[in-house]
Amino acid sequence: MYPLRAHNLPLTLDLLDLIQALTLVLTSAILSLAFYRLYLHPLAEFPGPTLGVVTKWYEFYYDVIKDGGGPIVRINPHELHVDDPDFFQVLYVSGSQEEVEKLCKILDNECETELDEPVELRVKFLALASDILNAFALDTEIPPLPNLLPNPDVQLYWQKMIYALEDLTPLVKQFYQILPIAFLVPSMVILPFSPNLGRLKAFHESEKSIDRLAQEGLVLMAAGGETVSRTLCAAIYHLLSNGDLVARLIEELDRKLGPPPAVATLVELESMPLLTGIVKESLRISAVISSRLPLVSPDEYLIFRDQVIPPGTPISMTIAHILHDERCFKEPKKFEPDRWLREDWERNHAEKYFFPFSRGSRMCLGINLAYAELYVAIATLFHRYSLELFDTERERDIEHTHDCFIGKPAPSTKGVRVKLKRRGLRSEAH
Repeated sequence: MYPLRAHNLPLTLDLLDLIQALTLVLTSAILSLAFYRLYLHPLAEFPGPTLGVVTKWYEFYYDVIKDGGGPIVRINPHELHVDDPDFFQVLYVSGSQEEVEKLCKILDNECETELDEPVELRVKFLALASDILNAFALDTEIPPLPNLLPNPDVQLYWQKMIYALEDLTPLVKQFYQILPIAFLVPSMVILPFSPNLGRLKAFHESEKSIDRLAQEGLVLMAAGGETVSRTLCAAIYHLLSNGDLVARLIEELDRKLGPPPAVATLVELESMPLLTGIVKESLRISAVISSRLPLVSPDEYLIFRDQVIPPGTPISMTIAHILHDERCFKEPKKFEPDRWLREDWERNHAEKYFFPFSRGSRMCLGINLAYAELYVAIATLFHRYSLELFDTERERDIEHTHDCFIGKPAPSTKGVRVKLKRRGLRSEAH
């Protein structure tokens, strides 16, 4: 061994001291943050597992929602999850209703003034309609169009842009090339000549960037394809597992459409009671959106039972839990289209909690297209083909075992497989 040189000793000690100091600082910071999240955080009063309250990594490794823990649980340092179907209609309130309530508050304030001045409603109604559209179609935080109702100056700004476009209409009728040419010219060139049109052009540019369009296209393809596919798989499995239902469906289709291969309009399909019940029950039992859907109420307190949730708190609920909740649906694991055909309390109760496409401003924009796809696909398949399940198991191939926003079956799944043959052509019926 070589003897330790004296001149290296201070350097070694300094390095050790630095490591110890950094360790102490880091440990103190972690403990302080943990203490704050446990005892001083605005959500400290809400129940939740200690590790889940302290760190989001707990949420990553362990699905606390499935484990229960009460109707409202703090699942990570910043978010609450509510497991109460009745709260869904409070949290996911219609965006239109929210905006109307904002307008009413503004008008209430006007009523309380002592000036007795008239209220100009045109700009407010424009703000109301624009905010509702913005909430449904765009990100409300994207400039240059923030929420209009709380911002009178921005209301006027937006109104001038809309009016500028309206003022161009008579000219465009005669010279229709103006708008296509204008949208080819950079907004900075237009601004000096027509400020309002230039601002509108800038807004148009932000929404039609390549990145934005690519993101929208990906969302449409991902959200609209897999969800309908999973729902159809569930419909095929559950129908073919119940021969009586298949026989009733084929009888309804043949009676309404005639012998196969008939082509029906969507209106004709929607008028069929049993088919409608099957579509709705397929959406319910498949419950394809398995992940929780967080929302934030930025300015208002929310009341859950006797607890007050502060503004700015992410609050989530899980649609799949509600659609399979026995408090909402009798025998929720049973595929029963007839629950949607009965005119009784049970049917009315089920309708109250049926929102497979979510609700309010978070409702799926493709709801009508999805319904149309389900009606047409199910009707066409069972009207034209005789189907038989092949080596398909509910636990392995249908039930969700993984939450990937869309629920996924077990890794060992073989898919939904069927044997099929045509039911016959028109010529065979004569």
